[in-house]
Amino acid sequence: MKSIIKRLAICVTLLIVSGLVNATIISSSVGCNVNNVQLTSMTNVGSNTNLLSQDYSATECAFYYGNDDAHGVSSPNPNIGQLNDGLLNGEAGFDYFHFIDPSDLQILDIDPSTGQPDGVADDPGWIHLANLNSNFVETYSDIGPAPLGDGSVLKGQKSSPSDTAPSLDTLLDITFACTSGTTGDCNAGTWNLDILDLSGLVNTVSQLLGRAALFDQLAISIKSGTPGGAHTSIIYNIDFKDIFAAENNPAILNLQTPYNLGGTFNTNDIGGKGVSHINVWARDPAQAITVSAPSIFMLMTLSLTMLMISRRLRFN
Repeated sequence: MKSIIKRLAICVTLLIVSGLVNATIISSSVGCNVNNVQLTSMTNVGSNTNLLSQDYSATECAFYYGNDDAHGVSSPNPNIGQLNDGLLNGEAGFDYFHFIDPSDLQILDIDPSTGQPDGVADDPGWIHLANLNSNFVETYSDIGPAPLGDGSVLKGQKSSPSDTAPSLDTLLDITFACTSGTTGDCNAGTWNLDILDLSGLVNTVSQLLGRAALFDQLAISIKSGTPGGAHTSIIYNIDFKDIFAAENNPAILNLQTPYNLGGTFNTNDIGGKGVSHINVWARDPAQAITVSAPSIFMLMTLSLTMLMISRRLRFN
């Protein structure tokens, strides 16, 4: 018995050490600069009055060491924020805890045996809104169907001019414009996210997701060529909870009101080279449920405890 426990403890320790040494780093928040993406304006829908008292840098940023358009990681399906459905939800090994806490995880899956939520809060909740190419031509994403919604799908673009069903391009307008470099090889510019149909957006998303949803976080992922030709994307997260707390004016700026947004960006974090493409994500953390995240330190503590037990048995 003592021999078995000792061997098991050694195996656990070796697995942990091996994982730490050999693990490939997929994403990292080290070395990026949040100042390279700014939120400079926030207005009520239908108004041009900027409600912000100052400009704000992105809340967090992180590198993704790969092409964020490859292997479908920016084409999630059903695109409602489920775990491993899309890059920011953990697909391709991206660490979604760069931008959210364990307590922010949501319950978005259905238990097929009951038809009810499975009760497991493990979904990061990021929804992909649009992709823009190097000329900043946008392609909007489909969303749904969601298990808790009405079974419908919010299409990115209308399939034909005669199609009267709601689509994301009739509800939102996401635009990027170049201020440095040239179109197709831009290294700095401005961005805007405008709501075209406020009531339509709220009603459609509520029906689709099965809950009233206002996006409280916005993420902008920028990909360009980097020195040496390596694929690297840089992702910036703008968390409106932090911005509204800093503004401290809840009568005007709050998480219950949709706003038009505007800001600036540059590619300094990825060599200052021209944009290859941009992906825009949003997240509604209103359904967050507190859970505990597993920690490697827990595993190390377990292995050390088992070693201590084996030694105690040995000397008794």
